Amino acid sequence: MQQAVFTISGAELNQDVLERIKSLFNRNAQDLEVVIRVKVKESREEMRRRIDQAIEDIEHGENLISYTPDEFETLVQQLSQR
Repeated sequence: MQQAVFTISGAELNQDVLERIKSLFNRNAQDLEVVIRVKVKESREEMRRRIDQAIEDIEHGENLISYTPDEFETLVQQLSQR
């Protein structure tokens, strides 16, 4: 099994890059599985602010998402079909 990891910036991501990656494997596209992971760059300060805000939101019961058991089960079933 061949595998490769490519790291590129968001500015470099375009159709041409995807086609070049596909051509490296000399295979039909149906035989490939491509996984794209998006990693947002943030400073330690930005990360700390984001975490502190999330803690504050939880403590105040704001910006939260909750499901009833039936809603959760429906969501699980929908996501399982993908």
